[in-house]
Amino acid sequence: MVILLASMMVTVPSGYTQIVQEDLISYWSFDSGKMKGKKVIDGFGKHNGNIQGSLKSVKGKIGEAVAFDADKANFIQFDGAKDLDFSQDFTWMCWIKTGANGVLFAKTGAPGGDDKGPKTWWIVDNVLSFDVGWVGNAKDAKAQVSDDKWHHVAVTVEGKAGNIQYYVDGEDTGNGQMAVNQFPEDGFKQRVNMGQDGRCDGEFGYYEGLIDEFGVYNRLLTRAEVKHNANSDRGLSVEPDDRLPLKWSELKVQ
Repeated sequence: MVILLASMMVTVPSGYTQIVQEDLISYWSFDSGKMKGKKVIDGFGKHNGNIQGSLKSVKGKIGEAVAFDADKANFIQFDGAKDLDFSQDFTWMCWIKTGANGVLFAKTGAPGGDDKGPKTWWIVDNVLSFDVGWVGNAKDAKAQVSDDKWHHVAVTVEGKAGNIQYYVDGEDTGNGQMAVNQFPEDGFKQRVNMGQDGRCDGEFGYYEGLIDEFGVYNRLLTRAEVKHNANSDRGLSVEPDDRLPLKWSELKVQ
């Protein structure tokens, strides 16, 4: 079916880009239209978030962002944790603005527990880090991200080989390797959190700062794709001047 919009002119500003959509499984923009009370709407998949405690919506890198205050009672927990399978290749990415350490995102176990196998993306010593419970921790080599400036950050994790690659502002900044799937995810009570891990009595810290435009992919993004996403000025959706929502694939440049 072809739909012609003869009466409307859609203009695409110069430099207008949106993120890579191939193999994207969840995307939380935190924009006002995607925040319904304490519900955070997944703009691409089915994993809505539920705000625990109280979090503020503030001006973000693109639209609005969510502000975390390092209080362990205030974080986001997402629906369908078991469906978010991080035993295979995956990519996590978002915009952050912080001057502190703490957890960005985690596939974790019971609060206060010390399970084998949970995966935690966090900031420690002002750099990105990735931890797998009872396996190990791999830190980025150099890129400082806790400087109260906006940074686009991403981590790709290769399920079989265990290779971990960090990106900051579209550039690859460090890597590591570990047996990320030494322990299966069904060995612990699965939860997916943002802003805290919850295990080990807060050992990884509670995030303080802003998070915006968080995306989850079920494959490894390439360096070029991460850089493209870091350069995106619209996140996921395209909104022309007349506010009619369209997908990027529906626009054709003559």
